Amino acid sequence: MTKYLRKCTVCGKYTILKEICPYCSNPTRIPHPAKFSLTDNYGVYRRKLKRIEEKSS
Repeated sequence: MTKYLRKCTVCGKYTILKEICPYCSNPTRIPHPAKFSLTDNYGVYRRKLKRIEEKSS
């Protein structure tokens, strides 16, 4: 069920399978973190993207 659950980025309400929040019409995202792996091939890129997003906020 984790891939179906989504959370609104603004109001924080949960929904199922909706890209747009039905309450406030803002985008939703998957609220669960990615699975942990010792051989994370894309970790460098994910951390770089996170730093870029933090700087732009």
